[in-house]
Amino acid sequence: DVCSSDLLGAYLVIFYDLCVDRIALMATGKLYLANILLIVALITFAAAAVPVLLQGGALDDVIACLLVGIILARVGAWWIWRHLRVRIGWQVPTRENWPLLKRLAGRMGFGFFLYGAILLTMQADTILVGALGGATLVAEFVLIWKIAEVVIQIIWRIPETFVPNL
Repeated sequence: DVCSSDLLGAYLVIFYDLCVDRIALMATGKLYLANILLIVALITFAAAAVPVLLQGGALDDVIACLLVGIILARVGAWWIWRHLRVRIGWQVPTRENWPLLKRLAGRMGFGFFLYGAILLTMQADTILVGALGGATLVAEFVLIWKIAEVVIQIIWRIPETFVPNL
């Protein structure tokens, strides 16, 4: 049986991987596409979680909804890169990668480590609510916060990032 921690672990790994794609899209001047990916994940989560909770779903179900949203956004990122004809992906390090790996182990790597640590602390509120209030309360908290986050994204980020492209 899949438990909440397994689902949450999968969610965090895929979310972190998606963050790399979002940063790369921002670096190529495609900030609007990076934000669309995040909004797709949030809207998918909200659309899936509302009926699940109305039918009495548990914490595992809500986290599964988060996972579905982030997987859909990750597939969207893959489609965007393919559409832009940019080949990216995971690869086994070779001798040519050693200079980059050495840089990642130094000062530059510390910046990435710090970014990852800050990114993980963004989930700390959910962990705290879960520890203090239990599974039902954290499910309600995540659902309410994620819906608010969707609204904030729509009101704030989308108009801002589309300005150069309208």
